Amino acid sequence: MKDTGVVLQVKSDNDSYRAIGIRNSFGLSVDPITGNLWMTENGPDKFDEINLVTDKFNSGWAKILGPAKNKNLEKTSPYEDYNYSDPEFSWELPIGITAIDFNTNSFQTHQNSLFVADSNNGNIYVLKLNENRDGFDFKSEHLKDLVVNIDPENTYGNFHESMTEILFAKNIGVITDMKFGPDGKLYVVSIMDGTIYRISPVPISDNQK
Repeated sequence: MKDTGVVLQVKSDNDSYRAIGIRNSFGLSVDPITGNLWMTENGPDKFDEINLVTDKFNSGWAKILGPAKNKNLEKTSPYEDYNYSDPEFSWELPIGITAIDFNTNSFQTHQNSLFVADSNNGNIYVLKLNENRDGFDFKSEHLKDLVVNIDPENTYGNFHESMTEILFAKNIGVITDMKFGPDGKLYVVSIMDGTIYRISPVPISDNQK
């Protein structure tokens, strides 16, 4: 196959790609509410991304990594009908982003949220979806620009801006996959440990609702 870095549509009515310009993706998930396709994408030395994959989507590789910030990008020949849009969220310093899945009636304190995992740190992150479920809402000023930037002063000890708001779990090893099961629990595959972890939601009390 001569074309790489694309998302293919199986049994499509035409031969077009769903998306192009994808460097390296280890996670795909469909929003059970909207039917939208979401994807994780790995950068080389800058910018891991979470993207909402619309039809005729151009993720930008290899012309750009991370947000373009309203810069005009040249169309990619012969795919001029594919449109670039900035990632819905990104990490300036890559985390080795992998698995992605939607919370489906589990973890009541994280309803309407998207979960993603990484392989560099063994972390699971939870990002609250906006009302339209096509982006995210954050409280932290660090995250409102939709980028975890490199901390120039290394204030937080790991060269990232604070990720406290989105950090769900840590120290799980090299996470390769993660899915919510029909039992409402989150199943996480750690290839380094050779282990499948099962994370159960904690019941919330009346004063937490």
